[in-house]
Amino acid sequence: MKSLLIAAVVALSPLPPLQPELLQAAISDLENPAATSAQLRVSGEAGQWYGTAGVADQRTQCGIDPDDRFRIGSVTKVFVATVALQLVAENKIGLDTPVRHYLPALPETLGDVKVGQLLDHTSGIPYEVGFPDLSTPEKVLEHRYDRYAPDQRLKMIPAVEPMFTPGTKQEYRGINYVLTAMIIEKVSGHGYGHEVEKRITRPLGLT
Repeated sequence: MKSLLIAAVVALSPLPPLQPELLQAAISDLENPAATSAQLRVSGEAGQWYGTAGVADQRTQCGIDPDDRFRIGSVTKVFVATVALQLVAENKIGLDTPVRHYLPALPETLGDVKVGQLLDHTSGIPYEVGFPDLSTPEKVLEHRYDRYAPDQRLKMIPAVEPMFTPGTKQEYRGINYVLTAMIIEKVSGHGYGHEVEKRITRPLGLT
């Protein structure tokens, strides 16, 4: 009870005011790791701040604009998970159903991995053989133009035992959501991007 009381007191404490000079400094180092630009928007009880650093286009030296587009990256996972859970609600996907039920090309050694374990990154799926190491921002930058089709990624998964018993540990892995997107396509008959647009971005007016 004491710890709960302390947590409540901390939560009610007023936030310190924003320090724009520190926020600007935080986004202005574009060398570590190397980046062409950065923008940050902060809003809440402590105040509001928006700042940029670098350029949107190195050729023209055009500055950053709040409406500039950028690669969605791992934010994609939010949309994929939402579509998957909608299909669960429609009884088209089962969270406790083995992934191999939908994707029989997954190695038999991973037969215990369930769909829900893809969504919460507890699958234990081993690292793909031949896929680049993306463990640091520098390595992500080096391989930013690499392209792999989902079925290529699936074929890279080695036929070995999981790294840990599925459901017992958590490790954030992109392959979990590559497989989830493939399951969406298998049960819906459409590309996952089509399902995201139909179910989420178009109804909500997202651009």
